[in-house]
Amino acid sequence: MIEIKGLGKAFGERCILKDISVDIKEGELFSVIGPSGTGKSTFIKCIIRLLRPDAGSIMVDGQEIATTGSEFQLAKVRRKFGYLFQEGALFDSLTVMENVAFGLKYLTDLPKSDYPRIVKEKPALVGLEDVEHLKPSELSVGMKKRVSL
Repeated sequence: MIEIKGLGKAFGERCILKDISVDIKEGELFSVIGPSGTGKSTFIKCIIRLLRPDAGSIMVDGQEIATTGSEFQLAKVRRKFGYLFQEGALFDSLTVMENVAFGLKYLTDLPKSDYPRIVKEKPALVGLEDVEHLKPSELSVGMKKRVSL
């Protein structure tokens, strides 16, 4: 469960989020929609603490994270979320296989022996086959998004 109360965030004098409160229950589908520049990404980044909110509280499964400073605690909370960056988040110097394996290594507790199977299977689920040897510069924008996913 995610409980957000009075969330606020500003950049300098520009107020982006003001007094946002919402409860998201476990298993509930929640979407953030709106025109460009209205704070959607800022809202999500505050929830997963890529940005520190200026006001309010964020409780994830009973743990307050708006003011938590420990990177260890934040890493545990972030593992509960999936977030696909608008620009993509691939390392240009790594192949598709290495990019996927990087996520597996640092964002899951899966055994390393499972990586080769997963790296082969998961891209195929999003229509990418035989691309594990390619680098991001060799992929279309849509392909990069699917690898990031």
